[in-house]
Amino acid sequence: MAAFDYGMMSDTALELLTEFGTQATLTRVDADDPSDWQSSGATQSIYEVTVVMLPVSVGKADNFDLKFEGNFTMQQARFGYMAVQMKKISGTGAESIQPQPTDIISVNGEELVVIGSRDLNPAGTPVYYSFAAKA
Repeated sequence: MAAFDYGMMSDTALELLTEFGTQATLTRVDADDPSDWQSSGATQSIYEVTVVMLPVSVGKADNFDLKFEGNFTMQQARFGYMAVQMKKISGTGAESIQPQPTDIISVNGEELVVIGSRDLNPAGTPVYYSFAAKA
């Protein structure tokens, strides 16, 4: 039996995200002092990414173990998938990153603050990132 080709699955995920997704930017602010992330000593790394935004549902919130008071629309929750492949536009950060809390995703004229992310990473090969964010 032939070995499963995770690289091919990663390529397929990218093709689907590219076909159904949209271009966005992911911004990470790295502060010298993490407790003061708004200081002028912070550096920004900006990445061009492909994302697919999803309809909001209880299942997606449960996937991230998130609790919301009231309904999702009032909480301005957003969920999506992001391609692992990205292009660093500026900054000193790594060439590729996984979204993390406080990162900013700018998509379709909206700025979203990431509140959580997970990767689909079978056998150590990242395929895509799922993320939760708030407007």
